[in-house]
Amino acid sequence: MDVRRRFKAADEKREKASTKFFDDTGLMALLCRHDRVLWLVNMRTPSEKQYYIFLLLETFFQHLPLEILVGFLYDIACQSDRSCGKFNFLGRYRDRISWAVSVFHAYGHHWPCQLMYHPLKTIGFGFTNGEGCERFWHSISKLIPYLQVSGYHHRLYTIDTQIEHDDKSSLQRMASWLWRRILHCEAQLREATSELTKCGVPEAELRKLWEEQKEVQTRPLKRRSKNQGMAAVEAILASGKTITLLEKRLDSLEKCLMDPNSSLQRRLYAQENIESTRTAVAREKRKELLLRQQLDVKDRAILNLKDYRPYFTARMSARTLKERIQVKLREHKFEYSIIERSVRRTTSEKKRNDHTSDAIKKREPTIQKLINLYNDECKTIEQLISRRKAPKDSIAPEPLPKKGIFQLDVDDAIWRELGLNDDETTARPRWLLDPKVRDGIRAMLKKDRCGEDSHRLLREREHLQIWFAFEWKVVCELIAITETGPVRYQFETRREELLQLYVQWKPFLDRITVNTGLPPWGPSPADVLAGQVAHFNPSWVREGRSGDSDYSSDEELGEDEDDEYEHGALIDVLQRRENSSIDLDGNDDVFA
Repeated sequence: MDVRRRFKAADEKREKASTKFFDDTGLMALLCRHDRVLWLVNMRTPSEKQYYIFLLLETFFQHLPLEILVGFLYDIACQSDRSCGKFNFLGRYRDRISWAVSVFHAYGHHWPCQLMYHPLKTIGFGFTNGEGCERFWHSISKLIPYLQVSGYHHRLYTIDTQIEHDDKSSLQRMASWLWRRILHCEAQLREATSELTKCGVPEAELRKLWEEQKEVQTRPLKRRSKNQGMAAVEAILASGKTITLLEKRLDSLEKCLMDPNSSLQRRLYAQENIESTRTAVAREKRKELLLRQQLDVKDRAILNLKDYRPYFTARMSARTLKERIQVKLREHKFEYSIIERSVRRTTSEKKRNDHTSDAIKKREPTIQKLINLYNDECKTIEQLISRRKAPKDSIAPEPLPKKGIFQLDVDDAIWRELGLNDDETTARPRWLLDPKVRDGIRAMLKKDRCGEDSHRLLREREHLQIWFAFEWKVVCELIAITETGPVRYQFETRREELLQLYVQWKPFLDRITVNTGLPPWGPSPADVLAGQVAHFNPSWVREGRSGDSDYSSDEELGEDEDDEYEHGALIDVLQRRENSSIDLDGNDDVFA
């Protein structure tokens, strides 16, 4: 994967802001999955550096218990994971980190990378999309003109105040967010269960096929070289010599067993080694047969003819190119299946599909280039055959048509191996040919993510009650022991804020069934009634209800409407960033 070419965050040489005019060239943020800012780092370099990421993670882990596992989403998480493995960054925590690429950035990666790092295909991430930093950037982007001319301390104060405001708004909407996520999870689970029933393939078999698909589609692709044909010729000749030596040894062992005059020691040695030698001979013959099939050679003596060497080179090059084209087209087909399965036609889904389609189309010229190279090799082979520079009865492979190549029909020329002499008995994998298996694998993965997300959401619901009960108990005790004055006033204000929070949470959290044994919330019925009558509605709550909030979706939106608002706004943010001439905050760094 050429991640550096596709993502600005992966290119440390890209200058996104000048250090000549700005001491701080941007911000890098670490957020939780609820889009609440945990830490911010001031960037002092003209481009993004990996050590900012590792600094944030190092700081984060220093505040966690030793047994906590962390799922980390980032737009180039694959690159960061590779750096950690290669240079032992975050060595103390590597076994506790699970890496994934944020959802809207995942489609810019190649298909093998998506198989390994897409959060919906990775264990433990549920339906977390990892795009919290994009939404956070949207909430503070209006501050960019002011912060460009403000002083250092004014800048810090402004950013801190904005984050505090966003966190307070987010906390007020936490219960409605939790309830919408639960409804979304239940709907996805029903859909996944229905798809698995229609599929008719057992889940155990689907998991086996999924592992097989990942193993096959993440293999390194073969590379072409000028000496590829001669290397194959030399491999066949070397294999022939090995077969001759093994056959001589096998013949010697058989004669030793048949000879009554052989010593007991020699006969025991022959008896112990004869089976392994037979196995080695059979294995080497299969290897030689496969190599000869690749070159379409029936007689080993032909390999020594120099006139045929250009043919062997062109043939091996064409074979490698065709294998690469097949792999690329499979990846293209799997990526486009996301759009092909789309039924809804909401504005947000149309934008999301357009974003995905644009990312996929950027890779189509690479496939077209491979097809042109393959067709050129086919012409070369045809010319060599016509000039009798190829073995007798050689057949030129069929060129690939450029039109309709991406449809990937089972009868397309891309699958016909005429002239390349592939093993026609090799069965195509079920995960590639059977649509029911493909649908079943997607449904199985969706069901797994539902189980992870539902478990996490219920635990978050319990933690909300535990946190609130503790806060309420502490503030009430402090009010009881504090005399009248400014300190007591602060405690009473905090108590009113908590009561307002509980009044807004209660309609949503009462719908969620939780385990018994949790501490009581704390407010009495009279307190709740007083809070409801008082109609605590500060301006930032009214803004959220009117749909003008920059940072989070409206709490009154339904499940589908909320998804449409969130994804649509997010895509607008991405498009604004791509088209904007102001690029000072390093916000390709997406954490969740």
